[in-house]
Amino acid sequence: MAPDLAGTITGVALTALLLGRAIREHRVRLQLIWWWLALAVTAGLAGRWGPPLGMPTATGVTAASLAWMFAWLGLVHTGAILVFHVLLRRLRLPRLASDLTIGAGYAAVVAIFLRRMGADPASLLTTSAVLTAVLGFALQDMLVNLAGGLVLEFEKVFVPGDWIRTEHGTALVRDIRLRHTLLENPDGDLVVLPNSILTRAPVVVLGRALDGEQIRHRMLTRFHVDYEHSPPALIDAVEQALRQSPVEGVAEDPPPRCVLFEYEPHHAQYGVLTWMQRPGLEYIDASSVRLRVYYACSRLGVPLSAIHYRLDNYSPTPRATSQRLAALEAVEILSALTPEERQELAESITEVSFAPGETILKEGDPGDSLFMVKRGRVRVLLARANGLSEQIALLGPGQIFGEMSLLTGEPRSATVVAAEQTDCLVMGKVDLLHLLERRPALAEQISAIVAARQRGLTEARQRMTEPSSQLARMSFEHLLGRVQRYFGLEKSGGNTG
Repeated sequence: MAPDLAGTITGVALTALLLGRAIREHRVRLQLIWWWLALAVTAGLAGRWGPPLGMPTATGVTAASLAWMFAWLGLVHTGAILVFHVLLRRLRLPRLASDLTIGAGYAAVVAIFLRRMGADPASLLTTSAVLTAVLGFALQDMLVNLAGGLVLEFEKVFVPGDWIRTEHGTALVRDIRLRHTLLENPDGDLVVLPNSILTRAPVVVLGRALDGEQIRHRMLTRFHVDYEHSPPALIDAVEQALRQSPVEGVAEDPPPRCVLFEYEPHHAQYGVLTWMQRPGLEYIDASSVRLRVYYACSRLGVPLSAIHYRLDNYSPTPRATSQRLAALEAVEILSALTPEERQELAESITEVSFAPGETILKEGDPGDSLFMVKRGRVRVLLARANGLSEQIALLGPGQIFGEMSLLTGEPRSATVVAAEQTDCLVMGKVDLLHLLERRPALAEQISAIVAARQRGLTEARQRMTEPSSQLARMSFEHLLGRVQRYFGLEKSGGNTG
């Protein structure tokens, strides 16, 4: 093998090794360089040692010429990658530019070496009509796909990183090449589509993100509800559930909207409009939205189906009432109630359920109800000055939260989030008012217990280096006065039995 040829092959090989370390993501493209170099070495050895071993001299010359051609093909490939993917990397030129440059370089090298070997490439194509026809038919699909690749690249219909929907489904665009586009579907499969298909068939680009924004693709989730239920109340409850507890993968802006979609013969059809941010996971995120709708409707007592016949004279079963009664007996602040008062309360309170991760109460929101955990667990969070939240308690069955809003009507002093699927009993102001009107002394007994509970909240806030809230610093006498004013008991006196 000639020294010049050996030096050229060695230089290309060393450059390819360095490129492999510098641009690891393009290692696959560098493999073709090693094929060209292997062919160059093989042809060079054949040209050098062929004649001494009996090979015709003309054949040896041809082998030597082919060795140089293969070496130059490797050099062109290496040079294009060095220029486009190293020197001009900051310009982020499309891969198609380097592919076209490599293709043009290949054609030029082959044409030059054919001329040196005594063949005229132009005359070969023009003098043989049969060869021209064969090449035309052979290259037809390739040229169509090449033209499609040029259109996709220069018009920027979609770019790598976009989610598109075609007749083959929804997929993520990984790369656009000369003849085909690489797509990855949500199943993790790699789909190779010829560019001609993408330029001829309809393609939907799903919510392209602009200027660093996240992808947003609108989705409508429908559900059915019987006509008996109030549409404004239902819409408000669903929207509040979705906005108060953001769903992963669903944009907070624009906020989710619940709409009355259509009237059916036996039910009304509603829809939830959400902006999805993870196209490949839309089924998972849509399931989370449906769960929010389910729990919001269940708290209103609204079944998610068309009910043609229903018995309206429903009353709690003895078993349900006994379960509520047992739950009330475990509540410390209600320990002053008589068995008859607890029985009355068990028949009037309501039961609600929350999905995992759903916000039950939000710090600063108004409220007038107390929650008792019947099943599941909830996390109690307090906001720091920097906007972050810290968990101060994990409450389970038999424990309560929200008592200060029930007793004084003050805004919620903490945020409470369901740690898992949670069922709660809810006691409102009206439920407690009936008992206090008959026995105002209950206000004093309940206030004493609550004042002791508030000391725990005060200590938690002090640990967070924040000043205690006014509500937490209340003395028993101050708290009792607030309760009596809130329930209108000042004129009744606090010592009657």
